[in-house]
Amino acid sequence: MMVIFYGTGDKLRRDILNDAWIGIGFQYADAVQDFSSLLYRDPDALGILHCHLPDMAAQIVRGIRLGNVHNRLLVTLPEIADIETASRFRGDILFAGADDVQPSTMDEREVVARLKALARRGDYIDHTRVALPGGVFVATANCINTADGRSVRISPKESAILVELVRRPGETRSKQQIMDAIYGGEHEPEIKIIDVLVCKLRQKILKATGGLDVIQTVWGQGYQFVADGFVPELQPGRWRCAR
Repeated sequence: MMVIFYGTGDKLRRDILNDAWIGIGFQYADAVQDFSSLLYRDPDALGILHCHLPDMAAQIVRGIRLGNVHNRLLVTLPEIADIETASRFRGDILFAGADDVQPSTMDEREVVARLKALARRGDYIDHTRVALPGGVFVATANCINTADGRSVRISPKESAILVELVRRPGETRSKQQIMDAIYGGEHEPEIKIIDVLVCKLRQKILKATGGLDVIQTVWGQGYQFVADGFVPELQPGRWRCAR
C-alpha cells in the first residue's frame, strides 16, 4: 500500500512517518497538483494532506475531489484554540470530501493507526460496464446483470476482483496484488482464498454470459482479464464497498 503526503506550510515529520510505517511506501508531492495526480494514478493509495491554513483546507479537498480523485484522504490541521471554530473547519472539510480530519500534533502511532483504520473502511468500487459480443453486463456490488435481463449474484469480494482485473485488461495481476486490492493489508486470509474467489467469479461470469470466459489463469504468475474482440468500459459511478 502506498501513502502519499502533501503539506502546505509546516509539514508532518516525514522521517518519523517513514520509520513508523515500515514496509509501506511513502511518496511526497511538492504541489497539490502533483498530489492529486499521484493519487489518481494509484486508486489504492492513501493520501495525507496537511494544511497550515485551516480556512483553505476545504477548498483544496473540494478541488481534489472535482479532479475525480476518490482515494481515502486524511487531512491534518494545526491546533485551533477556539472549539467552535475548529468544529466548523472540520465539518467544512468533511463535507468537501475528506475521510478524516485530525490535528497535526498527533504522534506517529496515531497517524499509522488512523491510516490503517481508513484502509479497513473499504475500497471504492467502480460500476463496471463491460461491452461483450451480443450485449452488455454490469457488475455491481452484488450481481451481474446481462443485456437480456438475466442476473447472477456475486459477492463484494468477487466484484472487487473483477474491477481490479477489468481496470487493467491484458495485464497479469499477481495473487498478492489482488489480495492487497481487496483486503488492503488488514486481516488477510491465506493467499489461496484468491484462487477460490476467482474460480467462483469465473463460473458466475460463464453462467451470466452464456459461456464467455474472460478471466485467464497465467500459471505461476496470477490472473488477467482477456478482452478478446471487445473493449472493457468503466463507468464513472463509484460506491464504497465495506470489508
